[in-house]
Amino acid sequence: MGALMEQLRRVLQPLMVVPFSFFGHSVGAWMAYEAAQRLRPGDGRTAVHLFVSARGSPERVCAGRAPPRLRSDQDLLAILQGFGGTSPAIMQRPELIAALLPSLRADLALVETYAVDPGDQVTCPITAFGGADDVSYSGSLQSWKDVTRGRFRTCIFPGGHFYFSPAADALAGEIIQDLHAAVDMGTPSARSQP
Repeated sequence: MGALMEQLRRVLQPLMVVPFSFFGHSVGAWMAYEAAQRLRPGDGRTAVHLFVSARGSPERVCAGRAPPRLRSDQDLLAILQGFGGTSPAIMQRPELIAALLPSLRADLALVETYAVDPGDQVTCPITAFGGADDVSYSGSLQSWKDVTRGRFRTCIFPGGHFYFSPAADALAGEIIQDLHAAVDMGTPSARSQP
């Protein structure tokens, strides 16, 4: 995660001249949280909002954590099918599956090795999104409440892990509403510091 944040810092820092926020879906939710923790423009401003989707908050550091599991290609295919967002046309093409599996394996390794220190929190508000039928994560969205000193809310849409495909307009509307509130309220992270 540290190496990923360094790469993101180089790419994103020049863009952080305006109020900014982060959005992450599934494994990306933890990446977005880490970005909200670490990434700052030269003037020290923080994200005005953090949007997380389809994943509970990161686990706290715990001693004796099990090492990452090695999964077979068949295990990874079962995970892809369980999420339900991969087109059958892709699932039937071995060359496309072969291209997807390394990314999925890397995502799972990142999740299994990432942890945060107890007490780590972001100062910005958090909105946690999920699909009502995403039984693996929708119930854990409330856990994000514990990692912010700002406001917190959840927003559940119909659908599963990839709820956002049919709900793209509604999701965008929720994000815009929260961004307007953050910037209009003049939150400290939205204002330039002297």
